[in-house]
Amino acid sequence: LLHGPSVANFAEVFAALDAAGAAVAVADAEGLARALTGLDAAAQARLALAATAALQPEDDAGGDKAALVSAVLAALPQARG
Repeated sequence: LLHGPSVANFAEVFAALDAAGAAVAVADAEGLARALTGLDAAAQARLALAATAALQPEDDAGGDKAALVSAVLAALPQARG
């Protein structure tokens, strides 16, 4: 997950993702370009594995992680058949 600085709605979740190495914070267009160029298949797999571990529901009493996962999934393009 790449994200900008405006994550107030999910601040705790993104802090956990960042701490787990499951997300990459970018501050501007240059940071986004650097992050994207560094995301080869292996890096994407590491981020995905870390995000899966960090977003486990058992410690999501407030529902923030579930809400974030739902928001991310809703933003993804649907598979075309």
